[in-house]
Amino acid sequence: MIQSKIENHRTLEISQEHFLTIAIDSFLVDRKASGLAGSTVEFYTYRLQRFTEYCESQAVQYIQEINADFLRQYLLALGETHNPGGVHGNFRALRVFLRWIEAEEIMPPEWKNPIRRVKPPRVDLLPIGPVPLEDVHKLLDCGTQGDYAERDRAIFLFMLDTGVRAGELCNLNWDDLDLASGVALIRQSKGRRPRIVCFGRKTRRALNKYYRSRKENLGIMLAGPGEHSKVIRCTRLRRTEV
Repeated sequence: MIQSKIENHRTLEISQEHFLTIAIDSFLVDRKASGLAGSTVEFYTYRLQRFTEYCESQAVQYIQEINADFLRQYLLALGETHNPGGVHGNFRALRVFLRWIEAEEIMPPEWKNPIRRVKPPRVDLLPIGPVPLEDVHKLLDCGTQGDYAERDRAIFLFMLDTGVRAGELCNLNWDDLDLASGVALIRQSKGRRPRIVCFGRKTRRALNKYYRSRKENLGIMLAGPGEHSKVIRCTRLRRTEV
């Protein structure tokens, strides 16, 4: 145990668990052990690392030294380099972390969670307009050239109809598609819950054409000739012009 004087000049005993960096490491281990998606763990890791760096710049290393005013100052500093959505994302990560500390009863009974006194940053929710049809046609034209023309056109039309995420598309197999009825099963969506998506006649024709043009790896929807790895498929998808 060590001792540290904080704002009200009382002397508190601080155990190893009260170090901010150690608490964050324990929190991230808990997130992983809870079975959260890798992208969610990365969300917390990145934002809490930013918070740790800010604390170090202010010579803050103990959880007891963090109060509501300190958190507000941090959010204001973030606002100089982040848009409102980015600031709110960092706030959410901090809120979950500090509530976890509270739930785990890491701190002494007299400790009060400072995040409960901090209002969430305001974010204006602006409606996102649809992609103009002219742009859609341009994107389709970009995907009609080269060895992967049939695949790229099928991918683009499928994503346009269904709104699936890139990772969900990369995990699709042909067995997940019903080309006759235009229905696809997304086995692991956000939140790890399966869902059904539908696609139209033009997409069904494009998928059928792509399916018939393939000579191997028919069990993997997005693999091109000689490609067996999901990593390769995801990389190609994110780099493609469409």
